[in-house]
Order: sequence, then C-alpha cells, then structure tokens
Amino acid sequence: MNNNLAVALYANDDDAVAAFKKIKEDNAGFTLLQMAVLKKEDDEIRHLVSYDSGANTSNDTVRNTLIGALCGLLAGPVGLLVGGGLGFMSGAAKDMIDAAHSENVFSFMLHKLTEGEVALVALTREEDESVLDSKLGAPKTTVMRWDLAVIEKQMEEAADFQDKLVEKVSKIVGHD
Repeated sequence: MNNNLAVALYANDDDAVAAFKKIKEDNAGFTLLQMAVLKKEDDEIRHLVSYDSGANTSNDTVRNTLIGALCGLLAGPVGLLVGGGLGFMSGAAKDMIDAAHSENVFSFMLHKLTEGEVALVALTREEDESVLDSKLGAPKTTVMRWDLAVIEKQMEEAADFQDKLVEKVSKIVGHD
C-alpha cells in the first residue's frame, strides 16, 4: 500500500467541500489519514475545513506538518523562494518527460493554484489510485499525487535550502 499526498483542484468552494464530505463519509478502498480544503484568496492560502483520522503512523511528524507546511510555504516571500528553489532543484535533477507529473508538491501548489481556486489535499494509503480519483471528480478535476517518502525528502531539502538562504542573506546584510 502506498502512502500518498493527493491534491485535487476545484474552481469553487462548493465542489471542493462536497468532495471533502464524500471522501470523509466513504473512504472504502483506501485509508484516509488527513485531509484539508485550502483556497487561494488575495494571494493568501486560506484553510476552509480539515479532517484528521487520528491514526498513529510512523510518519506522524511529516503527516502533521505537511498541510501546515503547504500553507506556510505558500503564504510568504520566503515560501516563494523555498518553493521556487525546490522546483528548480527538482527540475534540474530530473529529465522531465511530463512537467506536470514531475514537479514537486510545493512548486505545484505555488504555480497551479490560481486566485479563487480551491485545493483538496488528502494524505492517504492506497493501492488503487482510481478509487480516490473517482471520489475527487476525476477526470473533470485535476488530480496530482506524490509519494509521502519523496515529500519527506523534499521537506528536508527545503529546510536545508532555507538554512543556506538565511546564512547567505545574513552575510549580505552583515550579520554573520
């Protein structure tokens, strides 16, 4: 069974919240760990509704930090730099056959979530992705998925990148 982060994009709150309720009530075919609906308004990410299964997992730190990290990284200028840096590192490290499927979750959220758009973000364990996809509204709805282990590595890279960035900025402004 794969631990995944699935992100579905919607044009409005109603569709995203309807999918949220549907998935919360019926998650047969996959294990739902955590889910949130986020909306981009006035260049900020707003949290609309969330769900946490309370399940103990070996990756609780990543799981509990991930949705907060998505909001935090998307909210401020450092987030833009970190997200952009991650996107650059990810892109440089891979030969991208399909750009939409190779970018990391942070870059995806920064660049794909437009003003007024809503994202349903779900942390799941699943064997057959089509089960959740159908509940999210695919193929009409854009659904992207990332392996949680890969995201954990990207979060570590983001932290390292942020540390290096802070160090460089401190040197530039003379605060060694």
